[in-house]
Amino acid sequence: MVKPGPMNPPTVGVNDRGVAYTDLQSVVAGTSSSLDLFLRDANGNALWSTEHGAQEDRKLRQRTPAMDGYQSPQVLLNLTIQPMLVNFFDAVTGEPASVVWEANFSELTVQDYGGGLVRSDYTVTTAGDFQLQILFDGKVIAASPYRLRVRPGSVSIPDTTAFGSALQTCGAGTLCTFSVEVRDAWGNRRILKEDEGPSCHLQGLLANCVPVDSVKTSVGQEPSCLDPTTGIPGIQAHTASSCAKSFLGSFTALFVDPVSQHVLSIVYKEANGSWTHIKHSPFSVTIVGGVAVPDKCSSDGQTSVIYAGLPGTLTLTSRDAWGNARIQGGDHVSGWIQGPLTTRATALEGPVGEGFPVSVVDHLNGTYYVEFFLTVTGKYSFSLSINDYDVNQSPFDIFVQHGFEFNGFHRQVGLHVINSAKINEKTGALDLTAATNNSVGAVWYSIPQRVSGGFVVDFRFLLHSFSSICNAWNYGKNSNEYCTTSRGEGFSFAMVGGSDGMPAYGAGGPQLGYGGLRKSVAIEFDVNANPQLGDAGRNHISIHSRASEPNSAQHTYSIAQTPLLPILFDGNEHRVRIRYDHSLSTEYLKDPSFKVSQYGARFLSSTPRQNLGSITIWIDDFDRPVLVTALDLVSFLADPPQGTAWVGFTASTGTDFMIASIADWTLKVGACANDCNDNGFCLDGSCICDEGFRGKSCKEVNA
Repeated sequence: MVKPGPMNPPTVGVNDRGVAYTDLQSVVAGTSSSLDLFLRDANGNALWSTEHGAQEDRKLRQRTPAMDGYQSPQVLLNLTIQPMLVNFFDAVTGEPASVVWEANFSELTVQDYGGGLVRSDYTVTTAGDFQLQILFDGKVIAASPYRLRVRPGSVSIPDTTAFGSALQTCGAGTLCTFSVEVRDAWGNRRILKEDEGPSCHLQGLLANCVPVDSVKTSVGQEPSCLDPTTGIPGIQAHTASSCAKSFLGSFTALFVDPVSQHVLSIVYKEANGSWTHIKHSPFSVTIVGGVAVPDKCSSDGQTSVIYAGLPGTLTLTSRDAWGNARIQGGDHVSGWIQGPLTTRATALEGPVGEGFPVSVVDHLNGTYYVEFFLTVTGKYSFSLSINDYDVNQSPFDIFVQHGFEFNGFHRQVGLHVINSAKINEKTGALDLTAATNNSVGAVWYSIPQRVSGGFVVDFRFLLHSFSSICNAWNYGKNSNEYCTTSRGEGFSFAMVGGSDGMPAYGAGGPQLGYGGLRKSVAIEFDVNANPQLGDAGRNHISIHSRASEPNSAQHTYSIAQTPLLPILFDGNEHRVRIRYDHSLSTEYLKDPSFKVSQYGARFLSSTPRQNLGSITIWIDDFDRPVLVTALDLVSFLADPPQGTAWVGFTASTGTDFMIASIADWTLKVGACANDCNDNGFCLDGSCICDEGFRGKSCKEVNA
């Protein structure tokens, strides 16, 4: 008998079961497959080609396992799956890319049947095209590696997945889509042709919806729509009739404010009529506002009153056809203002008298911030559009009046801040001086105000960061130091006739930053006694003016003053109100706080009664004024055009110092008879009557 020679790996034969030589052969993920190896010698002889030879071989191994170097094929055989390299185009980087797709055996056994026959049974759960490397005794067998194609297994509804933005949010009234990826029990995507997979019917069920058919008649009704197929509340999504591979689903839903939470179920109807959810179903879906519809959009002010020189602002909220607020931006929002323009009336160089655009900031959450500047008082028409169509009630009226309102100071719009004055970004206050010696600062509103017809000024102030004086003493071996605070000097509310352009600031030290300003009236808040100026104590207020001559803090030029007021330097915030009325009634003359100096009396005696007005000042207690006096404001301001004046604050420090901070500041100009009888709008002391009314106080009805 001629026995085969030693086993030679390069001549080992492999059957075609479980190993794909062509694209048509494959195994199924999760199912057991096998391959047979026929062990041969270098001459191609099977180690044992007959049953008798196989029996002899088994006897030989049982009798002398170690003779002629025999080793079990279970030990010598090695099967490995080489990773699959997948090439693709990366849309994010715009460059070709690749990913390594790995697979492993979930089960692998090797059985030696003798006679040169070895069988390997294996299971792979990862689908794909791989290379199967077979080594025997560390050497590659013939034709290895072999192509191993693993196809997806049977459809598994609980492992089927879905993705798409519609599974998180959906715009009301819009067709929202998602993708369903049918998978097997091991998570492999189904990539078979339609006729290769089992038939199944997936449905998308959206609970808590508003039925489309009833929207036109009752948008706000309780959610009560039933899918006709299942009887389950919801809207049936569009699906495919076969679960052989992935498909696209979609649905439409509506809702009423606020943002509505819904449940989207993607389910499979079993043969027994029960329903099985796909993986992660049901999904929580937020139905948000749909496509913006202009006549449903709203703004926070449709008849707005703004101050000349300060930004006018409003917020536009975009809404869909059902009134739902949108939570996404991206709409084209624009505005256009037309009105009685005779000069440049905007920070933009808009065409004079022809209207001008506004600035718009998209907050990307369905709201839009709209801002515009007007410097000419009057009535304007404001057209506001979204996606080139007017929003609800557009165009609407805007009234621009003199005056202003600063509820804190966070940006310098509308203000001219000069020299040592600055906006304190930390506190939001207006610091008129710095905590240094000989500091001078001023702040002026950017547009002259029509003060001759009467006005009311309100502001809050705080004096702080005082300087200190320290002294040391020694007594034997003992020494100590003690310090006291010192103050200087003060600040003023000032008005300067508007004919010569915006003022700067005057002399510092005891002149409080207004000394030397011509055509000015200054109300000083002084906390330092200067005997050379004739100050009325360390804590006083005083009204100063020299008309066309340079103003001075010298009390020779004080119209009225008083030290009878709260302590201004106590470290607390104080409220001030200053009111000017362009007429003088006997009530003012009888007020206990009425005062007038000899200097002021000279003007009273020489001024016609019809030209006299009154100034009233309150500090902290607005029921009891601290000072009332009479004066001819227009004459002191040197007859400015249209009775206008620059208004602002001045302040200074001397050898001693402190910081004078203004926390807020409001100016209201003019008053109208009977408040226009609620039939119009008061603009700088004149009534603009509503349609259908006329007259000085809008009392008369048009015929």
